[in-house]
Parts: sequence; C-alpha cells; structure tokens
Amino acid sequence: MKVVGNMKNLLKTVLLVILTVTTIISLVAVFAEEVVTVDVTVTSVFNNNEVVIDMEDVEVGSEFVFDDALTSQEQYVFSYWIIDGYINTEYELDNIFIFNSDVNLKAVFHSPLMVTTIFTKEDGYVLDIQVISYDTDVLDNDIELPLKQGYIVSTPAWDNSLEKIKIDTIFILQYEINPLLSNQLTVVNGTGSGSYLINSSVTITADAPIEGEYFSHWEERGEIVSRASTDTFAMVVNRTLEAIYTTSSPSAELLINLSDEFVLTIGETSYLAHFYIPLDFTLIEFGVIESTEETFTLDTVGVDIEVQSKINNDCNEFIVSLLDTENILIRAYLKVEDSFGTETVIYSDIKGELITEEIVEYYTTSFEDTAKGSYAAGMVVSNTKTWMLNDALIGSLSSDQTDLSKSIRLRTGDITSQFAVDELYQITFLYGRYLSDSASTFSLEISDDQTVWISLDDNIYADTAFERYEFTLTDEIYSLLSLDKNNEYYIRIKSTSSERVNIDDIHIIQKTGSTSNPDPDPSGESDTLVITLPSNIDNIYSLGDTYIIPTCTAIDDIIGEVDCLIEGTVDTSNIGAYIITFYAHDGEGLIKTKRIEYIVFRDEALLEIDYTGYYDGIEGLYGQELLEALRIILNDTISRISYGEARYVLDDTDEDPSNPSNILTIYSRDSVSEVWDSGSTWNREHVWPNSRLGIPRVNNSSINIGSDLHNLRACVSSINSSRSNKVFGLTTTSDTYFPGDYDKGDISRILFYMVVMYSELELVEQILPNNPDTNYTLEGADMSILQYLIMWHYQDTVDSFEMNRNEEIYDIQDNRNPFIDYEYLVELIWYQHVNIPETD
Repeated sequence: MKVVGNMKNLLKTVLLVILTVTTIISLVAVFAEEVVTVDVTVTSVFNNNEVVIDMEDVEVGSEFVFDDALTSQEQYVFSYWIIDGYINTEYELDNIFIFNSDVNLKAVFHSPLMVTTIFTKEDGYVLDIQVISYDTDVLDNDIELPLKQGYIVSTPAWDNSLEKIKIDTIFILQYEINPLLSNQLTVVNGTGSGSYLINSSVTITADAPIEGEYFSHWEERGEIVSRASTDTFAMVVNRTLEAIYTTSSPSAELLINLSDEFVLTIGETSYLAHFYIPLDFTLIEFGVIESTEETFTLDTVGVDIEVQSKINNDCNEFIVSLLDTENILIRAYLKVEDSFGTETVIYSDIKGELITEEIVEYYTTSFEDTAKGSYAAGMVVSNTKTWMLNDALIGSLSSDQTDLSKSIRLRTGDITSQFAVDELYQITFLYGRYLSDSASTFSLEISDDQTVWISLDDNIYADTAFERYEFTLTDEIYSLLSLDKNNEYYIRIKSTSSERVNIDDIHIIQKTGSTSNPDPDPSGESDTLVITLPSNIDNIYSLGDTYIIPTCTAIDDIIGEVDCLIEGTVDTSNIGAYIITFYAHDGEGLIKTKRIEYIVFRDEALLEIDYTGYYDGIEGLYGQELLEALRIILNDTISRISYGEARYVLDDTDEDPSNPSNILTIYSRDSVSEVWDSGSTWNREHVWPNSRLGIPRVNNSSINIGSDLHNLRACVSSINSSRSNKVFGLTTTSDTYFPGDYDKGDISRILFYMVVMYSELELVEQILPNNPDTNYTLEGADMSILQYLIMWHYQDTVDSFEMNRNEEIYDIQDNRNPFIDYEYLVELIWYQHVNIPETD
C-alpha cells in the first residue's frame, strides 16, 4: 500500500481496502447441508479514529485475517486486539480468526511517534483507549470507574504510573477490600461459621460422621458444591454451607458448581464457580459457556466460550462477571486430564433464564353483550372494555353481516378503543359491506395518545364476503414506523365512505416475554361520576338464601343523574364468591365502576359466633383476614422446644389411647413401644417435609419451624423413608403419597395449621416433584395437593386421638391447632374452594 501523506486520505484508503474483501479478508466458507451464519464487526482504530465494517450472515467456520497490505504498513504500528470488549495481549495482527459465534473485533494502531494506552477492569474489560504522544502523561479524568460491591477503588487507582508513557501500556483498575463491610458464613454440621471480610477465604471442616455414616458432600442452596470434608470458600457473598452424610461409600467424581447470579460490580452480573478435582486429575482449562439453547456444551454451534485464567489462590473457585446476561443461559466447565493422559470435560448445571416470547390473546369481543341503536357518537362496554362508536351503531338487521346475532355497523366515522394495549402484536376482525350498500374501503390505525394516528392499512376493501382481516405488527413494522412495542396503543377502525361496513369478532393479540392477563378494569375512568350503593347492603349469604338485587344511583357532576348498570349475579345454590360490578358512563362516555364481593357460605351464622379465651378476636372474620388473625394468635403464644427434645415428648403427644405404654404411628397406625431407641423402631416424621420448609436440614439443637410439635408425628422408620418428601395425593407414586384413610384428615389439619402459622409456606394444587435445586430453600417451601386436603378434612373428621394430641402440645408448646378445635374454620378461610362441600 502506498504511504498517504495525511490522516484523512489514509483513513479513506484503509476503509477502501477493508471494503475490498477479496483483497484484505480471506473468508474460507465451510459448507454444510444447513448453513449457519453469524454477525461480525471489525473495527480498526488509528490514533483514536475508528473505521468500522459490519459483516452480516458470515458462515460459521469462516476464517478472517488481515492481509499483508495492511499488516506491513510502516506508518502505523499495531498494538492490541480487543475481542468482544476484552483486551487480548497474545494475538498478533495477522492472527487467523475462525468465526463460530457473533463477535466484535477491534484492532488498535498508533503512529511511530505515539503510544497506545488501554485502561481495563481486573478481568480485562476495556474501559478506555487513548493513543497519546510518546513520553507524555495520560489522563484518567473522564473514565467512569465501575463500583464493586464490598470494595473501594485503591489509591492510586491503576497498577501502572500515568506519567511519561514511552511504550504501549495496559492499566488495570485496582480495588481494595472495604474494611467496614463483611459477609456472614453459616456452616451447618461443621465448623467455620462467622463474619468475615469480603472476599476473604475461609476453611471449613465437616463434623465427624456418626457410626455407620460417611461424609458425602457440602451443599449450598440445595446444590452439591464440594466433595472434600475440609475445603476453602471465598466470602464474596453471604453463604450457607451444609455438610451432608450418607450410609454408603461417598462419591469421588469430578464436580463443578456454578452459583446463582449475584451483583459484585455495579452494572454486571457475576457467578461463582467452585470445583472439586480428585488427586489423580490435572486441571487443563476452565471457564464458562453461554448460549440461547436450552442444552449446550463446548461443541454446540454458536456458543460463546469465556476461557478463564484466574483462580482464587486459596480455594478451587473462580468468578465470572458478565455485562449482559439478559435472555442468555450460562454454565461452567472444566477440562481435566487423568494420569493416563485421557482428557475429560465436565459441566455445571445451567443457570440464567431464556425469555421466550409468547403470543397471548389480550381481548376479544363480538359485541353480543351490548347495544347501541343510533349513529350518534357514544360509548359501549363489551367484555368489560369501552369503545367509542362515532357514526356507528350495534346492528342486527337482515342486511347486517354478523358472526352471531350482532355486529358494528360503521358509516362515515370510526370505532375507537378507550383502552390501550402494550406489546401489541396482532389485530384481527371479521368485516364485509352492509348488504344493502355498495363496496367501500376503510382503514386501521393506532395511536399512543389518541391525537396523532398512524395508519397500519388504509385500503381494506369491504365487499359481499364476510371474511377475516388480520394485521401483524412485526419487529420490522415497528422499526419502519418508528414505534416502540412497549408503548401502549389505542386502536381505531375508520371509514370516510358513506357506504356502510360491518365489523365483528375483534381479537387483540399481544406478543409478550411472559404470560400476561388482560386488565379487567376499563381504561378511561370518569372523575366526575359518583356511584352510590345502599348503606346496609348485605353481601353475605347462606346456601339457599334468596339473592336480592341491590339498587344503585349514579350522579355526574356535569349532566346530573345517569343510568347505573349492574353486571353479574349471585348463585346462592352454590357456595363460593361472586363479583357484582356496578358501573355508569358520564357525559363524555368515560366509565366509573364499583365492585363488591358476595360470599355464599354453607351457614353465614358461623360469622356470628362469639369466641372467648384463646381465639378471642376472630369473630366475623373470613378469608385472608381470618388466616392472618389466627397467625397472630398462634405465634404470640408459642414456646418452642428443640428437635432433639421432641424425641422425648412424642410419647405423650402420640400416645396410643388403647395402650398408654405405646405410641400410635402415622400412616400405618402401628402401635409400638413409646421408648426412643435412636430411631430403630420409630422416628420423627415431618408431615410438612423438612426439605420443603424453607430452612436447612434440622438437627437435634434446632429450635425453629422444623421443631414445631404440631408438624411432628411418630412414624415407623421404614415408612418415613418411603414417604420421603413427597406431596400428598390420592395414590402413592414417585411424586405423591397417600397417607391412608385413618390419617388423611389428620395430615390435612396439620398442613392447614402450618400454612396459617408460617407466612413463608404455601399450599398449592399442582403436584410438586422432588427438586434438589429448591429443597431447603424458601423457593421450595410449598406443599400440595390442596383440593385433596380439603376433601380429606371432611371425610376423616377430628377424633379423640387428635383432640388429646392438641391438648398435650398446648401444654408443652403453648399454642393450638385451630382446625382441630373448630373444623369449620376451613370453610371460612377457603370459602371459594370447589371442594368445600355443601352439606356435612
């Protein structure tokens, strides 16, 4: 290449050379049956001036290299490659790149009388590039220094002096631990618990196993993180580690665990990897890989590979920090070699989340539930949402084309939604000419303010055929029209022709990142309307009562009294909850609503019971208010004992009524000796399993939710093991457990007590398979199946055994199970549930 005398001409020449791909870039295509492509950006920086070329749809496996024409230029000296924002000090300018994923390459050059300075974070991410004159100072005034949780920027901030720079230099940002901050380490079944400086390394040791058991591994967040009984961990965050034991020989397999995401540096997402390698293996390479595939390995086409180079010197851990983890999955990997030279790759579980777009129906109407008999402008409410009909009415004549019996008949006017929709994806409706008129055209428009309207289609042709119209707002259309799909848009169907058209069966579709439900409340609420209901309105009924439709009045501050309408009804032949909506429209067509929940109990007289003593204060309450009032009572009086002490009180709480020397075991109803023999005959069964309580595994010193006597039952050891942590169901399967006809009511009332007593617990309807990822975490603090528990509560009612047990626990623990004392509290709390029976 000829030397050009000034910078402007040089940049033009270089750009021309880059664009002449056949001269500078050698792309060797790798052909396959299915061509997979990636996008590549190549940037050349010449004395702080950038020349950029974007290459789209480059075939995977293609090669890239600067040719001799650029690499041999004497007026510029190559300094560094920057790859996806990270500095690389190993590759020369003529390095051959093979494209397997999207990549951003940046080559930095300087003239012979200048030097390149690169400012980076600890991990090599580039914060700033400056090409300066030889033997001058470099300034860092304009560089934004990223914050790092638990650290402060050191003084000086960089690892090299900023003065008199004579060679290409990389400056690495330095941090030091903030001495005012610390992280907490909790060790279960081991030593090492305490408060430690952030990022300090702490060695923990598992307690010696009891006879017949072996140390198995350390768990964190319910995941296996190490197989070494003594190991060292970095205190980058608060940590809880639990030693787990087994009765069989423990595994010695290779292991790598990747933590859940946390914030270490502001603006980044960090992960901590901890690994275990047996002595006969050698570590070769480690890092993380990223992908948008649900399963992936190093060999998966298109994965991003982040090879790491820095391990914590004190422990087998490394930290990975990423700038953008939105809609991406990540997993850690290890490459190791055994004593025979055989290479093995192992992977952690996959972390992160893929946000998959989902097409959902936001709203639909055929206008069968409303009426409008004139063309004068006015509002209609259909399927709870309001539309303005201008020179349009609801038609049902023989000339009206309809889906069912009604449709909108539009003349020279418009149909406009008074509600706006975000993530709008598709609008579809039936259309055709009013059969006594001629064919005509109309348009579809959207607006985010009902002032400026944007036409999506201004030439929709309506003729005899009554057919479906569909318009889809693709990403390309949003871009073309300069629209933001996250904005909310109103919808308008507009006609400028006197020839009438029919519109019916409107569907509005969203494309969302997660399932969303339509907003049941109409938009455009009136601020001039006042709706008044009777002061003595009765919203509580007993089964079989006569529902009395209340009256309502609506006054508009401007035009006076308007019609007050009522939507919904109460079916007193079925217990449950019913919503009645009272609404009206003001002079501008805006809506005002009031909603009242009506309850049909088996017997509303239950709300009139006067409670004294222990349950004083719950009179007249139902639903969530009753649950929360009971929660206060139960927690205010409780006096806990330890899980270890429970071994010696269950002989009283679970005493066999027929044999005081024995206890009655749950699930099997076996009568066995009450004497505690270290679990050989019977042990302590958590009816709500320990692993689903949101706490670590209990031990004999535990005094918490795991030692609550109401939840502990004596159980034959083998049966306790087979039940495991399964939820309760109609049959015993790999995921469910049937407790038996004699105990199904007992376990129901125990679980009802637990969900009232502890706000972190939840009873759900779906089967919850065992999930090691959520065991012993709050995320997994759920039990089921609620519908069966309610059914069993009525099928297997309270007996003398339960009553005696409740009294014994009250003497020891000072709180009671309210569902044993008052069985009907179930229907007062879960009054809407379909399994609440209508008769005893």
